[in-house]
Amino acid sequence: MSNKKPRYTPRHSRPSLDDALKHYSGQITGVHSYCEAVPQMGRRDFDNLVDEIKRNGMLQRLLVNSEGLLLDGRNRLQACYLLRRQLTDQHIEVTDASPLAIANANIARRHLTVDQRVMLAVKVLTQEREKAAERKREGQRKGRENRNSPSGAKRASNQTAKLRNQRAIENVSKKTGVSRADLAKAEKVAKVDPDTAKAVEAGEMPLDEAVKKTGVGVKNKKIKTPNNIKPVHKETDTKSVSTASSRETKFSDSQTTIVDRSDDIRVVAFGKVSIFHHQDLTSPPIIVGDDQGQWWAYDLAEGIRSEAESKKHATRGHSQTKNAAKSSTC
Repeated sequence: MSNKKPRYTPRHSRPSLDDALKHYSGQITGVHSYCEAVPQMGRRDFDNLVDEIKRNGMLQRLLVNSEGLLLDGRNRLQACYLLRRQLTDQHIEVTDASPLAIANANIARRHLTVDQRVMLAVKVLTQEREKAAERKREGQRKGRENRNSPSGAKRASNQTAKLRNQRAIENVSKKTGVSRADLAKAEKVAKVDPDTAKAVEAGEMPLDEAVKKTGVGVKNKKIKTPNNIKPVHKETDTKSVSTASSRETKFSDSQTTIVDRSDDIRVVAFGKVSIFHHQDLTSPPIIVGDDQGQWWAYDLAEGIRSEAESKKHATRGHSQTKNAAKSSTC
């Protein structure tokens, strides 16, 4: 016998928000982005809301800002449109309260998981980034206008620097109370796979599973750097020693050790310096390091050309000096 609960069948068909806004366009101009970030009611709760408004009317007012953007009451607006209820001034309240504070209060009343809250914070982050981009464009515009004014240009530059220091993701993390790391991962998931992000937002998939599914949390494997390789130089009393095996070929004397490794990397060690180079790579850099953990990259082809140029100039300078000496003795 299955313990699975039967799927709920809604009694009312939820109208689209766009249709409701068109119907009440003379009173509400749109929906604030922070209001959109709050998840809508479930189907059962929406049915109960419609029945309640049908019996007693809309007792809680819709909140809008001075521009007429809806800050709170999206579900009530849809329910009123479904019931074809008229909105009067008594049903709408204009407020100067923070849109983010109102959204956070609504989210706090919902039974949301941590992952759902993170996905909602991504929407807030998107809005913050858009605002930051708009401020940057405005700053660039003012900078162009004040180009001929030294004091104005300096002021615009300082303002731009200040805005750049205010990291949007850190600000949103503090405002919403979610982890900065989780917020960064959730933002990547939303960019790579919006459908998966919606599943997390709806509580149908954990964020960790979404990260694995989209692959945004997989870091590129680090290439083994010379810091991970121990010097192969070994002092010996003999003049030279040469050995060979199925894995590597090694030659060494009292000053130099050369190893052709099984991974086709040649390692040359002399004194405190080691050089690493792949035999199939001619023009890309070779890696040179010392025993102090310092490393340099040299382009082999550039080095050969530079050496040839140096010899050419040296030969030319020697010839000029020689000719000058001859002329002085004449």
